[in-house]
This record gives sequence, C-alpha cells and structure tokens, in this order.
Amino acid sequence: MRFDLPRRVLLHSVAALAFVLCGIATADDAKTPAGLRVFYTGHSFHMFVPPQVEQLVKSAGIENHKLVGTQGIGGSRVIQHWDLADDKNKAKPALTSGEVDVFTMAAHLAIPDQGITNFTELGLKHNPNLRLLVQESWYPFDVARGSPGYITNNAQRDDAKIADLQAAMDDWRKKLEAQADDLNKTHGKKAVFIVPVGEAVVKLRVLVIDGKFPGVTKQSELFTDPIGHCHAHVQALASYCNYAAIYRVSPVGLNVPRTNLTDEQHAILQKLAWETVSAYPYSGVAAAGQDAKSVQEGRRERPRGFGEAIVLKPDDVPAFPEPPAGFDRKRDEIPHGKLELIEYDSKTVGTKRKMQVYTPPGHTNEKKYPVLYLLHGIGGDETEWQRFAQPDVLLDNLIADGQAVPMIVVMPNGRAQKNDRAEGDIFKSAPAFATFERDLLDDVIPAIESRYSTASGREHRALAGLSMGGGQSLNFGLNHLDTFGWVGGFSSAPNTKKPAELVPDSAAAKKLKLLWLSCGSKDGLFGISQGFHTFLKEKEIPHVWHVTNRGHDGPEWKQALYHFVQKVFQD
Repeated sequence: MRFDLPRRVLLHSVAALAFVLCGIATADDAKTPAGLRVFYTGHSFHMFVPPQVEQLVKSAGIENHKLVGTQGIGGSRVIQHWDLADDKNKAKPALTSGEVDVFTMAAHLAIPDQGITNFTELGLKHNPNLRLLVQESWYPFDVARGSPGYITNNAQRDDAKIADLQAAMDDWRKKLEAQADDLNKTHGKKAVFIVPVGEAVVKLRVLVIDGKFPGVTKQSELFTDPIGHCHAHVQALASYCNYAAIYRVSPVGLNVPRTNLTDEQHAILQKLAWETVSAYPYSGVAAAGQDAKSVQEGRRERPRGFGEAIVLKPDDVPAFPEPPAGFDRKRDEIPHGKLELIEYDSKTVGTKRKMQVYTPPGHTNEKKYPVLYLLHGIGGDETEWQRFAQPDVLLDNLIADGQAVPMIVVMPNGRAQKNDRAEGDIFKSAPAFATFERDLLDDVIPAIESRYSTASGREHRALAGLSMGGGQSLNFGLNHLDTFGWVGGFSSAPNTKKPAELVPDSAAAKKLKLLWLSCGSKDGLFGISQGFHTFLKEKEIPHVWHVTNRGHDGPEWKQALYHFVQKVFQD
C-alpha cells in the first residue's frame, strides 16, 4: 500500500511543522511587516549579513522586500565608502535615487566617522523617511591598543575579563551614540540608529563562559583570529540583530540561515538578538512600539508542542540512562568502519541521487549484514546525520564493545526531487518527502542490496529518522511491515499520520521486532510522539518510549541513535 497523503492534509502538516519549528506566520498571526528597500555598506564584520537577512525575510513571508545593493571594503571605516571613486561607488547613486528605505553602515574603531555624517545628509536629502543603521562592532574591547582587553592572539580571549571588556565597549559606544544624537538633532528627527551587535556578542561570550551555549566551551571558539573575524555563531547573531533592527520585528522562531549550527544554538541566538535589540533605545525598535516584552510582534509566540502546552505524564521518563562519557569520541585503538558517499539511479525522481553509506569494521562479502536506513530532518540532507551524530563513530565504538551488531547504515536524501538541496523555502519541498517513500522502496533499497552484501528479509531491515525523517520512518515503516522489522521515530514531526492511521491493524503491528519512539520533553513536537505512545499503550502494542529533558536538537538525536542501534537486529 502506498503512502499518499491528500494534498489538503499534507499542506496542513507542513504548515504546522513550519509553525512549530520555525515560527512561520500563519493567517491568525499579527500582520507581517511591509517590505523595505535596503542597501548595505560595511567591512568584513558586516558583509555576511545581507545574504542571511535575505533568508530571514523570505522565511518571514515579507513581500516586496528588495536588496538594492551592497558595497564591501575590507577593514573599512564608513568614510572610505564615501570616498570611493565614482566608477566604483554604488552607495551614493543608490541614496541619490531616493529608492532606499534603510541604509546600513558598519562602524570601525575611529569614532566619530565623517562618513556616517555624509551618508546621512545625502540620504535624507533624497528620501526624508530614510533610516540609517550603524552596526556596532564587537572588537573595540579586544583589539584597541590600550584597552583592558587588548589581545594579540585569539586564545587570549579565553582569559578575558568580561567586566573590563564591557567597560571598554561602553566607552566606545558612547562616542557612537553621541554622533547619532548630533545627527538626529541637526536633522530634527530620529533617522540614525545603532544595531547593538557588539553588546549581543558580549552577552554571547558570557553565555559561553557560564556553560550555557551548547557546543562552545571557550570564547576563542567564536572567532577565527585575534582581530575578531568570527565563526557562524557570531555571524548568525549579527544577522538576527540586523534583521530585527531593519524590520523592527522579532527573529525568534524564523527559519534559520543555512549554517552548520544546531537548531538549539539558533534558538538561543535569536532570543539573545531580540532581547538585546528591543531593549536598546538607539535601535529604534522600542520607539516603534517594540519593547522587550513584545517578543513576538508580527510573529506571535504560541504554546510549544503542536499547538498544545506540554504536560508530562508519569510514564514520560527515560527508558535508558545517559550514555557514558566519551561514547561519541573516536577511539584510535579500535577497528574502524568505512563511510562513503555513493550515487544511485532514481527512477522515481528521474536522476542520479546521493546517499552516505557506513559499512562496519571488517566488512566482507563473505558475510550478510543487516541494514539500517537512517532519515534526516526537513532542513537536512544525506550529510545531516554525520554532522549531528557521526553514526560511524558511534557504531565503531559499540561494535568494538560488543554492544551492537555489525550493520550497514544508509543515510539517503529524503527529499525526492531533482533539486534535493535544502535551499530557499525548505517547506515548499515538503511533498518530496512523501514521494521519497517510492524512492526508498523502489530505488534506494534495491541499489543497496545490489551493491553490498546484505541479509534479506524484513527482520534484517530497520528504518529510523529524526523530525521529518521520524515521521517518514513511522509512516513508511508501519505501512510496509513486510519490508521493515524495526522502526524508530526520533522527535517525529507533524507529517506523522494519526495513530489510528499508522496502526490500523494492531495484530500486524505486534509483529514488529522493535517499535521505537523518543523525544525530549522540551521539544515543541513532544505532543506528537507522546500521543502515539498513549495510543500504542492503550492497544497493548509493544514499543519503547524514551523521554529525555532535551529539546529538538542534535544531542537528543545522537543519544537516541546510540540507544536505538543497540536494540536493532538483536535476536
């Protein structure tokens, strides 16, 4: 029987997933802001912002937004953008046209900066309603000679005293605020605003010091050099701050820029950006009626959990203890398997597609191996599991310790369409996740079983996945009990069918070797897995229900996989 959700049901599921995971506005949200025409100037601490803000604007559903242009000069003061030769200067003609609503600049160490003054005068002359945003930098307290936090190498940031750095930052900011005050007074209106990115970065460094920013343990891990060029964490934070200042709405819940950060990290950065921008008087957000309490203007926050508050029940507890320390560390002293990226012909899609395949240590064609098909989430691809969990390392360790059966692990791309990259509006490709059922059954499995030495039969095939992949695994696996004997859903998404549709025949479902459900109690999708568990319990269908105190994030899925692979293919 084929998995074909009616279009109405599918679109509802996708909209729900978009709302829960990414905060995409729905009809009953507050009004989405009108589009603006934006021009960016800046140095290397600013020019990664435009493409990420473009993604956020698209995610927010803001119509008629226009990126008028960008002008980047490495290490520049604003005056250097003003003095740029006419044949290279894009900023002046843009302002002279009067077709710019928001003009951004990136401040350098030397303040005041005559360039800020010149661009303000030119811009307001041609558009009296122009807003000029100056991005506050985060490096005055690190690289300014004579400042308490002056450093000569990146590692010295780890010993920085935040109080001293904050004091140096405050002194520099006062100079920038004074220039903004003078310009606004001269022009008789508030036209020049400041984007407090530097302040937000200080707060992020405090979170790192306090151990409250997952995945980063040292301040130096946020940066790439002593000057202050930054990794993706600070880049995303700066982009969220700029988006909030440009549109005067919260970035909380928006689809994240395409980076290698986790959803949990993005959520922290979004909240930090909005709290900082909305509370800072010079950002102009509070003046526009967006104070710190208005965390979701234009994007009203709702209870997490697919529209319902999370209510834990007595059996919503861990089924397994936390993994031991070092469970995910690569051990040089043990045999290692092989991870490779292969191509296969997809008749379903009509093109060649890619998937990652792990073969266990000592793999040989003389032996038949069971196969785990492992599916990614809506924003991922065939590489997502490797980024979040490194299944090859987990399996190598468990196999060496005799805790897991040697198995092949296949990580395909669950977005069955010709352009299967997670680009643009990822939710538009949601129907391709349903199409993947045919690709999996008709193309992926035959390709694997013809290329590798695999054991045949349902008892030698497992299907599991995270988020959207968890929904796929439950939908496909329970719909094809003749193909899969082991099925697992990790933090399953709203694409998951209703329990009664997933298991129309309780007796047939009881033939499964393992039916696994796991989710974090802080996950906005918790109610989906919890509801299915309740149904299975009432029908007396054996299953594992593993609840942790985590959210919708990489650590949750890594640990779920660690426990799951110890259960599959065991006699």
